[in-house]
Amino acid sequence: MLKIYHKLILKYCFFTLFLFLGMNQISAQPGPTTIKHKYRVTAVKNGPSNVNSLSNEATVVPKPLVYIPNAFTPNGDGLNDGFGVKAEGIEHFKMEIYNRWGEMIFSTTDINEQWDGTYMGKKLETTDVYVYKVSAQGIDNNVQNFNGRVTLITE
Repeated sequence: MLKIYHKLILKYCFFTLFLFLGMNQISAQPGPTTIKHKYRVTAVKNGPSNVNSLSNEATVVPKPLVYIPNAFTPNGDGLNDGFGVKAEGIEHFKMEIYNRWGEMIFSTTDINEQWDGTYMGKKLETTDVYVYKVSAQGIDNNVQNFNGRVTLITE
């Protein structure tokens, strides 16, 4: 009896699957760095019927991506005038910049904020190397820590 039932289902209920993409949901902190993608599969019977079936919604959390440049030129030409992190899939962020004596000269928790090459309101006038510490927690709750150097290039 079960085999006959399966044959009837296969014979009369051929389903076509459509994957509806673009059903994105922005997480709690809006912005391009915190997008979670949601997908749902819909099955529709071939032929003159309106029988549909929807799957459960699946949420895809992208792996956090972080790019940190190694130099910038804050000369006002509109190219590389600030030092900051470019990232995707980041929910919590912290960046600190230190001079060669270990003195913190810049700090931010806003991933969109960039260091403009100033310290205590004054533009730094000489080419020099600075140390940065970046901590980035992804929307997948994994924390990535980065330490490195950035060169401030003056003309």
